[in-house]
Amino acid sequence: MLTAQKCGIDNISIDLIYGISGIDNEIWKKQLDTAFSLPISHLSCYCLGIEDNTLLHRYTTEGRYIPSDDESCLQQFITFDCKVRENGFEHYEISNASKPNMRSRHNSSYWNRTEYLGFGPGAHSYYNGIRTWNISNVKEYIIKTSEGNLCNTTENLSETDIFEETIMLGLRTANGINIQEIEQHFGKEKALKICTTIKKLPPDLYNFDGNRFTLTPKGMFLSDGIIVELINI
Repeated sequence: MLTAQKCGIDNISIDLIYGISGIDNEIWKKQLDTAFSLPISHLSCYCLGIEDNTLLHRYTTEGRYIPSDDESCLQQFITFDCKVRENGFEHYEISNASKPNMRSRHNSSYWNRTEYLGFGPGAHSYYNGIRTWNISNVKEYIIKTSEGNLCNTTENLSETDIFEETIMLGLRTANGINIQEIEQHFGKEKALKICTTIKKLPPDLYNFDGNRFTLTPKGMFLSDGIIVELINI
């Protein structure tokens, strides 16, 4: 990393994983301190997930690996948030933090539902309410495009799809969701139901000024359940 910096690369991002069995919060703090001692401008931290049909999944089912409990993972996520702020970074998305004005522009375009075009095998695009994705097989992609075929799958997003994405993606970020914009795009009834649902949530999970609804660090960690409640109104 220092070599990259010496070569003139001054925008460096690293990824870390927390929620690993055997790595307690004190060790995690030291790992974060080490990360912030490096010349980075962006940091992504992801909670370890155990996917089906992987070696780790097999070890877990055999009892050879014991996953970290939810409370330990929450504690480490809160530590991530605290260390980010201590070091002058912005915790701008559930798993991402950066120095001011150094947010990932690429990923932010997805979270903000910005339109984009993708080219090549496996590439996705989103334009005019339509999402498309190309076939991922390189050889098949070359053959079909050379024959003039688009070789992609198309999905027309319904109003319900757009509403659910707006809630889900908004609450992933520090920007949250804007109730006035919800009313403007999806109607007053939706906006009122969201406000009613918000007021039923535990107060340590969110911030709400009457218009903008954002999640606290604890709320971000538990965001999946909150999002489900809001999109099912």
